[in-house]
Amino acid sequence: MFITAQLASSRTLLTRLAPAGQSASFFGLYALSGTVTVWLGSALVRIFTGVFKSQQAGFAPIAMLLLLGFVGMQFVKHDGKEDRG
Repeated sequence: MFITAQLASSRTLLTRLAPAGQSASFFGLYALSGTVTVWLGSALVRIFTGVFKSQQAGFAPIAMLLLLGFVGMQFVKHDGKEDRG
């Protein structure tokens, strides 16, 4: 439930953060990072499940990736004003 809401709100935030004229570059990087995360997350789940022989341990990397994203968002600066247009 929260990940779906994050996907919708992250695109909105990206349009607000991207400098004028650089939206395509920012969305390209956004798409690339999403693709890398899908592959990385799947690989980490497989590795952790195999190493620890536990499905519960296999999903620990998902929590770690979400936590890493949360920490990364703490460095995003946005004043909340709608200055586009």
